Amino acid sequence: MQIFSTLFAHARGLPALPLAAALLLFLTPLFGATYGVSVASAMILGGAALLLWAKLALAPDTIDSWLMAVIGVLTLFAPLLLGFGAFSSWAFLVHLIAGITIAAVAGYDLVRQRKAPKPETTPDASDGAGQAT
Repeated sequence: MQIFSTLFAHARGLPALPLAAALLLFLTPLFGATYGVSVASAMILGGAALLLWAKLALAPDTIDSWLMAVIGVLTLFAPLLLGFGAFSSWAFLVHLIAGITIAAVAGYDLVRQRKAPKPETTPDASDGAGQAT
């Protein structure tokens, strides 16, 4: 039950936007008006974004924000790369909205991480490796 409370606590404010975008993308095939490659793209990219969002909520790491940005950019360009943008306007619109949202929040998170103060290290007398203060 602790996992669910942690996930739901993280699903507020700005971190909730990628969750909503990934859910919209993942559930797009249920709305209809999508077929073939657009269904596979929505399920794979939406599922990957959902899993990565859950990992970010439970154990955040710097690489996760980069991966979320890559998923956002892939989602944004998937209709053009896979060739379904001209045939399914609904799938194109959902991929566009989800890609922009996921990439923008991941970019904001990367900028915020870059500006965060880093812990200073002091030399440790016993092994000389340094220890965070």
